[in-house]
Amino acid sequence: MRAFKVIPRKQTKQLELQFPQLKCSDCGLDDFNYDARVCVFDHFLDGDEANELLENISKEERNKRDLKWSALYKVLSQDFDVYMVKYRSEKLVFKAPRSAELLMTRLDKMESAGYVSFVIPALDLWYQQYWDDTHLICYQDAQKLQPIKDAIDKSGLFLLE
Repeated sequence: MRAFKVIPRKQTKQLELQFPQLKCSDCGLDDFNYDARVCVFDHFLDGDEANELLENISKEERNKRDLKWSALYKVLSQDFDVYMVKYRSEKLVFKAPRSAELLMTRLDKMESAGYVSFVIPALDLWYQQYWDDTHLICYQDAQKLQPIKDAIDKSGLFLLE
């Protein structure tokens, strides 16, 4: 079963109005007021650190990192309304998770099923998974960020601003 379903047109329009930056598929950081990284590391890595900490990761270390991400995905899945962002023929499409469990499972499978980009409307936030144990968040209002900061901290991850 697919983890996401198409949402009603009215809801799509509301999300398009809330996130006009996402209208085109090549939107970027400059289209948002703020951006930050969600990361397993407590600081930005330099070139040597990146080579050491991202290449040839032991199975034990990979499991530790995956547990942290899973803890965050659990909170995101259960505590927030999340809508996946996709582009079909350059057209913006939002999809809702069929259930919190399916969302969490799909977020956990990013390595094998591809990365997910989604919005959290309550936080005016756009979240993008990336391969290097660092994910990107873009947001409009720093005042609304506290709930996700708490979730990130609770999961053992770090927010690098």
